[in-house]
Amino acid sequence: MKKIILTAIIITALFSILIAQEDTIRVSIAPFDNTVADQQLSLSATSMLTQSLSNNTKMMLRKPEAIQNYINLLEKVQLGIEDPNILKGKGNALQIDYLMVGTIGKIADRYELDARLVDINTWQIVSAYGVQASSFNTGIENIAANLSLLNKKSITQYQEASKEKPTAGIHEFREYYENPPHALYCATFMEMLTSALANKTSTPIIENKFTSRLLEEKSFEMTGIIENSKADQIFAIQGIVNRIIGDIRVFPDMITVNYKVVNTNSQSIIFTGSIDVVNPTALRAISAHVAKIIDDALNNKIGNLTINTTPVDAEIYIDDTFAGTTKNKRLMVILQKGNHTITAKANGFKAFTCQSNFEPRKTTEIIIKLERITERYLQEAFVFESQGKFDRAVEKYEQFVKETGNTQEANVALYRMGHILLNNLKDYNKAKDVFTSLLNNYPEAFIRAEGYFGLAQTYLAMGNKEQAKSTINYLLEYYPESNAAIEAKAIIKTFELK
Repeated sequence: MKKIILTAIIITALFSILIAQEDTIRVSIAPFDNTVADQQLSLSATSMLTQSLSNNTKMMLRKPEAIQNYINLLEKVQLGIEDPNILKGKGNALQIDYLMVGTIGKIADRYELDARLVDINTWQIVSAYGVQASSFNTGIENIAANLSLLNKKSITQYQEASKEKPTAGIHEFREYYENPPHALYCATFMEMLTSALANKTSTPIIENKFTSRLLEEKSFEMTGIIENSKADQIFAIQGIVNRIIGDIRVFPDMITVNYKVVNTNSQSIIFTGSIDVVNPTALRAISAHVAKIIDDALNNKIGNLTINTTPVDAEIYIDDTFAGTTKNKRLMVILQKGNHTITAKANGFKAFTCQSNFEPRKTTEIIIKLERITERYLQEAFVFESQGKFDRAVEKYEQFVKETGNTQEANVALYRMGHILLNNLKDYNKAKDVFTSLLNNYPEAFIRAEGYFGLAQTYLAMGNKEQAKSTINYLLEYYPESNAAIEAKAIIKTFELK
């Protein structure tokens, strides 16, 4: 009986050990890459993280020296001496499942530290954390605290959820500058973006140290030594569906980050974006923003729309919101998937509006040719108004507004039409609608002041003194120097609205 009980206890203990091992994160920490030119920091990062995580019961931590041969191999792959495939499938031999890699950078007076947990068999990042810190020790402590929260279950769930999704990897970012800058940002930004992509998105990310050997090949291509880049082909062989490339352009007063997502199978650019930053210490926040945009693009939520207009320098509105101008011959915008209303306006030209059912994963181009405005309807309206034929004048003003849309020229027609409806035709409801339309469509101060004055007069004519008073008070507060405000003060006295 005692033997049976003892056997049961042993079996239970062994089973518990096996279960515990299954739930254990088997990991080792590779020496951190360092752009600060202080080798001691790399050693300190590895040492501090090893010490901090060694007491974590959820981790089985192998010391770096135990996998030194693998680390040496990794360094050769990064230098382009060995093929990246040589790194795969080493987990069982090394008795680890994950390798922790990281970098130490510095921008201005801030340390930029990134740490990523990588599946040693697939080189997919399963967890990442990046931090900006005022001191090196604080940054490492933050990373250690974050990594201590990891558990095998969440990692396994993440890997299962991302198993069928197309992977992405960062290829390269290049540095451009007009004058030699005090600092270079590309290497550090690539690390930030890699961590942000792995930490804040649903896209499976391949560790960029695995793809870094391609940088040398790309450099040869840029200098003409290689005529046709094999980057996409090599990325595809490695199982990376989308590669991310970009550049950072440093100007005296601004830094511009440009980026593209390239499909390695079709070699087509499926998304491109650009963002400006004034302070380089904001690059950490920018990396998170760019990562979210790239993730949305890869998941077919957003895409690029390019708009070309004749003439150039037209104002573009998307869903009634100002999106920019075609001053530089074209405007590229990021657009959500679905139906959108696109409007182009330019002084002296009729407004153009069209509907677009936008589909992501390709750059959609819209070419708009604007038609010049003819003032025939406007001139006819002036004649009818001078003749006292107010119904015909309103008809012609309406035709002019309809033809020209919400252009600069149409505000004159709306203004005249509103006053005819108010003073001559006594159609107060329609006059109110016309003055409201004037306010909704024209941001210029003079036009808005006249619009509020016309609206206040209409409310008075309708007998709504409280609404008239409120409108006049708004006019006096925000447009006190306008002619409309001077006339409005006289109305307040006349109708005793104080």
